[in-house]
Amino acid sequence: MGRWTPLEEIDQRLQIKISKILTQVGAQRLKQSGKTRAAWREEIYERLKKGRVYQLDPDKKLVSAAPAASPAVAAV
Repeated sequence: MGRWTPLEEIDQRLQIKISKILTQVGAQRLKQSGKTRAAWREEIYERLKKGRVYQLDPDKKLVSAAPAASPAVAAV
């Protein structure tokens, strides 16, 4: 439902998951980003602890798409 609660601390399981993600990213991608592995890990920790803030755009208009025709009706 889009709800998010900030983490108070990063537990061992989450630390392992983050390490695995950084391993999948690879050394070449880390080099391209210009960040060290430790710096990226710390940034991820801070983002998880900080949480998310959702802000609605009051000027955005709702645009509904036209319903798609079902294949059975289109074949007739």
